[in-house]
Amino acid sequence: MDLSQVAFMDSSGINILISAYKRVGATQGWLRIAGVDDISCHPPSSRH
Repeated sequence: MDLSQVAFMDSSGINILISAYKRVGATQGWLRIAGVDDISCHPPSSRH
């Protein structure tokens, strides 16, 4: 899963990743996550 274009992720997004990880693991698969260097857990500011 390439997250290089994701700038912000809240708890809902993190829960989706956890759910996907668990579902893939249950079938003996794997989930690879890439491009997470610049993801913020803080919403972007609307100030200019």
